[in-house]
Amino acid sequence: MAQGQLWSVDAQGGYSANPKLSEKLRFSAYEMTRFRQFCNIKQEVKQAGETMNFDKILRLGTGGGTLVETNTVPSDKYTISKGTITVNEYGNKIPFTQKLELLSQFDVTNPTQQRLRDDMKDTLDAAAGAQFTAAEFKAVLISTASVNFYTNGTAATTATANLHTSTVRQIVSYMKKQRIPFYDSNGYVCVGAIDSIGSLYDAFQALIQYTKPEMMFAGEVGRYYSTRFVEENNVLDQAIGNSSAYAEACFFGADSVMEGISLAEELRADTPTDLGRSKAIGWYALLGFQKIWSYDTDSEEHILHVTSA
Repeated sequence: MAQGQLWSVDAQGGYSANPKLSEKLRFSAYEMTRFRQFCNIKQEVKQAGETMNFDKILRLGTGGGTLVETNTVPSDKYTISKGTITVNEYGNKIPFTQKLELLSQFDVTNPTQQRLRDDMKDTLDAAAGAQFTAAEFKAVLISTASVNFYTNGTAATTATANLHTSTVRQIVSYMKKQRIPFYDSNGYVCVGAIDSIGSLYDAFQALIQYTKPEMMFAGEVGRYYSTRFVEENNVLDQAIGNSSAYAEACFFGADSVMEGISLAEELRADTPTDLGRSKAIGWYALLGFQKIWSYDTDSEEHILHVTSA
């Protein structure tokens, strides 16, 4: 590797980036994500270091109450806790030859860009999803009517069922009792592996028909018991529990995972080599994801991970 300021300089070797095309592929990939669409975004200027800070406002210490007419109104305070995100480099590229580009009957760059878009979506959504599955609240479905809950980040029992309307109600009730705030006015969100939420489809069809499909999340398949369900097949484990017959899911409320961006993902054309005969197109990003709350340090957790020992 040649010497130079590689950490703080965008281009050391002369790549060319296409902002318009990058933006198009970025939005196209983002609209296909399942976990990343639910992240809070913190945009950070460059040359700010690899670690970004964000504030967390903890609950009030005592809260309000009834007043005596002749007494002054009591005062309270909240505590601000700091969270940090470490940004990392992400990227991939597809090389091709000038001969292929010149002799091919189709435009080589079009399928190349499509595959890069899909790879970009899968890679960054997996990075975001890893923070959701790092939740300290764990739930294990031990039957279609019973759930075991844990708050130390470890599931101690083996799953023997997928989600059922009965266990969904227990999970949502547990989250409400833990004072996890709703994601939006409709309630919580669940991102689940395909088999995890497959048995809920009858409940979706029976209870709610979508009147505004444009308001749906990417991958949203239905709603039940104050929860909107999103199906995904990239991040969550499809084979957990007894005989590997069950699948994972994540329930969460507002302010669950933060995304820190130093450089949003973009499409780049590498500098041609060997007299222009060797070329490459790739994507690159400098960003990171971090679960916002820690039950161990903040006494709050906004995500519940349905999993197994």
